Amino acid sequence: MNSSEISDAAISEILGGAEVMVSDTSQVSDGSSSVTIENVNRYSGGMTESVAETRTTTESGATETRTTSTVTGNDFTYVHETYTDSTGESMTSAKWTFADGSSTENVSGPEGDATYFTTPEGKVTGYYGDGTVIIRHPDGVVETRFEDGTVQETYPDGSVIEVAPDGTVTHTDPQGNTETLSPRGRCQQLDGLRQRRFRRARTR
Repeated sequence: MNSSEISDAAISEILGGAEVMVSDTSQVSDGSSSVTIENVNRYSGGMTESVAETRTTTESGATETRTTSTVTGNDFTYVHETYTDSTGESMTSAKWTFADGSSTENVSGPEGDATYFTTPEGKVTGYYGDGTVIIRHPDGVVETRFEDGTVQETYPDGSVIEVAPDGTVTHTDPQGNTETLSPRGRCQQLDGLRQRRFRRARTR
């Protein structure tokens, strides 16, 4: 089951059919805006807890609603959030975070769908609905893979290396100057460019 599709019934199953133990509603108003908060807590044998909060904010006649549900287990945390803005557009996210620091998150909204995987080391890989894949490495390098086969690497010093589908390499330095390398011998050329990027980053 896709984590973004987990329903209240599925959460209840995760919790072992836990019952609602606490439910309360509060409202805060400062005259120009008001916030209504509804909390629901569920417990299962004292081991796993689910907290659902719906926060509705009304300001100048416009209403925004954010609903967050959290399930915490022995080795994971699951957070499901739905946000609806004053125009009626909604965004939904569902995120699993595990004990080793890794996580999986599905996001769906007006701009499309995306899935993010984070490793314990901090590398984040994002898959987008248009076929683009963006990898954010712990060393600061951002690698973007486009659906047409183009690969773009952006380095901490601001330089960019782009490899076209035919193997042509275009290098842009931090000052915006570009150079193009032919596909022939590009592996050795790429290695040299990458080493230069990291040497420059270390000396800054």
